Amino acid sequence: MENVEPHLVEPVVIELGDADSEEHGCPCSLEFHTSTPVHIRDKFTLTPLGR
Repeated sequence: MENVEPHLVEPVVIELGDADSEEHGCPCSLEFHTSTPVHIRDKFTLTPLGR
C-alpha cells in the first residue's frame, strides 16, 4: 500500500527457491544489493526461516 508506515503493513514472506541441481542448489542466500540506499533497506527485515 502507498503512504503507509512500514510497521502498519502485514509482513510479506519472500522465500528463495533454487531450481538448480542439488549440487549447485540451496543452501542459498537472499540479500540487498550493496548499492541499495540505507533508507530503503531500513524499511525491511530479512529473517532466515531456518530451512
